[in-house]
Amino acid sequence: MQDLDKLNLEEYLNKLGFDEDTTEMIMSYSVNDIDKEVLHEKIKYLISLGLDPRRIRIVIEEDMTFVTEEMAVIVKNGEFLKGYLNPEELLDTLEVTPELLTVKEGYIEENIRLLNLIVTDKEVLKMLILDRGELLTFKPKYLSEKLSYLIEKGLKDKLIKILIEEIEIFDLDNDEIDLDYLRKI
Repeated sequence: MQDLDKLNLEEYLNKLGFDEDTTEMIMSYSVNDIDKEVLHEKIKYLISLGLDPRRIRIVIEEDMTFVTEEMAVIVKNGEFLKGYLNPEELLDTLEVTPELLTVKEGYIEENIRLLNLIVTDKEVLKMLILDRGELLTFKPKYLSEKLSYLIEKGLKDKLIKILIEEIEIFDLDNDEIDLDYLRKI
């Protein structure tokens, strides 16, 4: 069998079993040879993480910055997550929150450190990452300020439940948050 690394991007995708629609969609992101080469390397990296064609399509479609982000950022974030989550958790997390691969360097690590202050059970923290991975994409300063605000308002004991069930509050300004509702959950 021909060495996959020597194939052009389109042939590579076909050999891996990507359907025609997915191949066309991926090819539409690469307008010149340099784009194709870089995208080829990124797809090879996703495969090395264990992603199948369906999940690769999700990453590319759901996170438009994946195509333009530096390879070094994608690898650094991917390797950090790979070291933190088991292979199945990694696949599930990237399917739900593909932008974790392209979030600014250091955000994931810093946000996990912040969440570790609140969530002491490692399994609960993994569950948060799996279900609410977008928490790790916030600017750490923003996440810290939002968590501090909720603690100051007497919601420390409710934080895990808020993180799991009411994640939308992180998109609101503090004065828009219904604190009475959160105290009742």
